[in-house]
Amino acid sequence: MNSKCPLCNQVSVNIFHTQDYNRRISNELFQYNICEKCQIIHLINIPINLEKYYADDYYQVPSREKLIKLAKKNQHKIDLVKHYARGNELLEIGPAVGVFACLANMNGYMVDAIEIDSTCCQLLRNGICRKVINSGDPENQLHQLGNYDVITLWHVFEHLKSPFDLLEKLVNKLKPGGIILIATPNPNSIQLRFMKSYWPHLDAPRHLLLVPIKTLQKKLKMLNTKLIKATYRGKDGFRWNIFSWQRLFINSVANKYLKIIAYVLGLFFGFLVSPIELFKNNSATYIAIFRKI
Repeated sequence: MNSKCPLCNQVSVNIFHTQDYNRRISNELFQYNICEKCQIIHLINIPINLEKYYADDYYQVPSREKLIKLAKKNQHKIDLVKHYARGNELLEIGPAVGVFACLANMNGYMVDAIEIDSTCCQLLRNGICRKVINSGDPENQLHQLGNYDVITLWHVFEHLKSPFDLLEKLVNKLKPGGIILIATPNPNSIQLRFMKSYWPHLDAPRHLLLVPIKTLQKKLKMLNTKLIKATYRGKDGFRWNIFSWQRLFINSVANKYLKIIAYVLGLFFGFLVSPIELFKNNSATYIAIFRKI
């Protein structure tokens, strides 16, 4: 079934049907279409009750001590932000358990957050964030907040029902010279071409759309921002590449003991092929940073 692209409103055609292979909450078939113009891949007929596809253990809330340890392991993320940021007021959309928010706080940033999960919000309010809004509709909560030097969306963009409407409002919340960082799956990846409907980063039906970096750049250019950094590499690129191969192997077996073997095989295979993916800039994910002009 054809549909309309959520960005350019042009015709999008079926690219594949898939299932919830990552979590197997249901056996439903989900259809993804691709826009013939801007190449966005998007889920059609989005389930009305998306919440049911997020299992109770989707957010595994750690202790404060473990959270700090996890944050320190992600130092490369805040180093990337610090290299381009011109101030220390930061808004994170969808911080989940708060690994990056904690890291930013530890590095002197004044962090605000909008998060859908109430348990995560309790953790974020415990000395990590200055202000936390518990909502799954960030677009209509921004009026409560000020302006920022940095806005981050770490693997949140693909979960949003109206991501481009939100982008416009987020850019308006940036101070002059402020930056917005978006990390998201890469629909131009080698993995998607190879794995097709079994690609773990489809994560149906939780991932609603996958946007090529050139399409994202074109949209944000219209909002008076400039792409200043795009990367498929680094620790994040490597980790997500490995994740995909491990998940692919694990999803292919049902027996819990075989899953252990699949985990090891996926790790081994991922280590073999990930350098090729990184070298070709065709990794499973990308990070894009835009500066407000």
